Amino acid sequence: MKLYKQKASGYTEEVGEGFNGWAFLFGPLWYLVKGMIGRAILVFFGVLLLSLVLSWFGAIIGWIIVGATANRSYEDYLIKKGYSVVH
Repeated sequence: MKLYKQKASGYTEEVGEGFNGWAFLFGPLWYLVKGMIGRAILVFFGVLLLSLVLSWFGAIIGWIIVGATANRSYEDYLIKKGYSVVH
């Protein structure tokens, strides 16, 4: 786990490393809860497109990609919001 802290407000956020099971299971809803509306829309339409082109196999690939990249996306989002790594 990495801990991020925003200097201005003092808020802290923990971000896991590796695969994110919650993002894999809930996809766009996970991104919405984290406040990443643009990414939620991108994930929704990206997985929808994959499933239209490759059927169920594309949907599975899409959800695996979402789970594998979610934590890094959240870290980038926090850094843009002024957070820095504590440890």
